Amino acid sequence: MLDTKAFTDSPVNGPEAYATLLQIAGRRTLHIPAEILVRCVLALPGEWDWPVRRAALEAVLRRVASRLLGTDAEQTTPVPTLTESLARPVA
Repeated sequence: MLDTKAFTDSPVNGPEAYATLLQIAGRRTLHIPAEILVRCVLALPGEWDWPVRRAALEAVLRRVASRLLGTDAEQTTPVPTLTESLARPVA
């Protein structure tokens, strides 16, 4: 059985990791508090090492940045505005 106390007290999830990830996040989280994103990354299930935790935070930050720039990777076609939608003929 997994010893959860030993896992939560590990340096990967400790205050040093929290502070470092918080510093990496900085002000790049837009309106989402960086503390929340860092806690989510540290709460990922599994025994992940430091490079995985850092990569996870950087992936979240890239996703937030793509929302800011309007270049979301999932959005491959531009979403039409309401006026454009109403102006199209119904097929």
